[in-house]
Amino acid sequence: MKKIKIFACVLTMVGFASCDDYLSEVPDNRTLIDSEDKVSELLVGAYPMSCPYTFLEAMSDNTTDNMNTSLGSQENTLYYTWELGKLVNTDSPSGYWDACYGAIAYANQALEAIDALEDTPRLRLLKSEALLSRAYAHFMLVNVWAKNYDPNTASSDLGVPYVKAVESSLIVNYTRNTVQEVYDLIEADLLEGLKNAGERTDKNAKPKYHFGLAAGKAFAARFYLTKGEFDKVLEYSSDLGSKPRIIRDWKFESKIASVEEQTRDYSGVQRETNLLVSTVPSAYMRTFMFDRYSSTSLSFNEIMGRATNPLGKKFYYDAPLNVGNRDNALAPKVNEYFKTTNPTAGTGFAFYRVILFSNDELYLNRIEALVMTNRLDEALSELEYFIGTRTDGYVAGTDKLTKAMIMSKYGTASSEFSPFYSMTDEQAAFVKAIAEAKRRDLIHEGNRWFDIKRFNLVVNHKMGLSTEVLVKDDLRRVMQIPDHVVAAGLKPNVR
Repeated sequence: MKKIKIFACVLTMVGFASCDDYLSEVPDNRTLIDSEDKVSELLVGAYPMSCPYTFLEAMSDNTTDNMNTSLGSQENTLYYTWELGKLVNTDSPSGYWDACYGAIAYANQALEAIDALEDTPRLRLLKSEALLSRAYAHFMLVNVWAKNYDPNTASSDLGVPYVKAVESSLIVNYTRNTVQEVYDLIEADLLEGLKNAGERTDKNAKPKYHFGLAAGKAFAARFYLTKGEFDKVLEYSSDLGSKPRIIRDWKFESKIASVEEQTRDYSGVQRETNLLVSTVPSAYMRTFMFDRYSSTSLSFNEIMGRATNPLGKKFYYDAPLNVGNRDNALAPKVNEYFKTTNPTAGTGFAFYRVILFSNDELYLNRIEALVMTNRLDEALSELEYFIGTRTDGYVAGTDKLTKAMIMSKYGTASSEFSPFYSMTDEQAAFVKAIAEAKRRDLIHEGNRWFDIKRFNLVVNHKMGLSTEVLVKDDLRRVMQIPDHVVAAGLKPNVR
């Protein structure tokens, strides 16, 4: 297989550097990562500085046609029809690819520096973070740009390059590992990283912006859920207990005085449920208001409305914001911070704080694992508790979720959900109930797309009077490798 270079330039210093800036420096003038503090600083860059919401949400069934023909862009249309966009920015697939490999480069640089330093408890903690960060970025890459994990085909399915070494020369060649190889390498980094994982306590570090033990376990649960290893999902989610108080309190969220407070609060590090957050440059909300293919008041109600609640009551989820009076309905959870670079011109950069892992997702992953290990009574009790925390007027003693209610509402799921493993009709109904709960909670955050891939769900996208359909096993479920990487020689995905 032909080898190619996947990075635009070498990242070897603390902070981003352009190729021209890097090449203008003599080798001996590079910053040396020769202390714990410098390694700690370097790891700030070990998280993707990009937001994938724009394209992941547009590809999912959270999105529909708002029929406003005066809106829309080529990029929005391409994502909506499961094609690669042409732009290269922080909200694009190409931008996210580059950001993930940029994060990996930082993690690798930190690991190389750690190996050269004398072992200390703090360095072991930093090494754990670097390994978990490297595993996470590769996990996101393989789940966007490769087929969903299937043990029957993973050894032949094309994955992504798994990068474990620092680039020491300008031209470095890479091959695409198979999906199985990528998952094996992710698992090795994940398990090694968990050995010494802990929460950051150093003076300037903000713990929830770094991989710690709680976030690492949530990552492990998501990883093993994707692999269908449900006993391990239960192992890594066991700290939650059956009815945790550390999931999001939507009753409280819905009572916050203003939309501004609610959006600011949603991804805040003060929220106990948020395990790992990241601040990334993004124009997601700004472009969303001009997209023809978005979520609307009608589609929002179809996902979040009273009729979707198995308990038959109103959810606490707030009504969406109609952004720009265009019926582009956005949940009040995307809080923008605008950094002004030119006060006179009023120009600068928009940033969002995004949630990478939360107890809410972890709890739902745990419930799904209970279902798949035939612990249905426990799953039913925990799902009722979860839905109850989101239901206006929920009374634990009288609002009882039953198997009959699940089967009545989701009984056709066995014909819709087609993972690589088998499910009984009852399991499929429960899994759909859980998937819909996750869809509601994490709307606008891109997560729905991964469930669409994992369960091989059909997606119908209305386009005017016609409908574009993503059928089961559709090759468009795998995002095409970015143009600039294919142009350099990396084998593209079959379309």
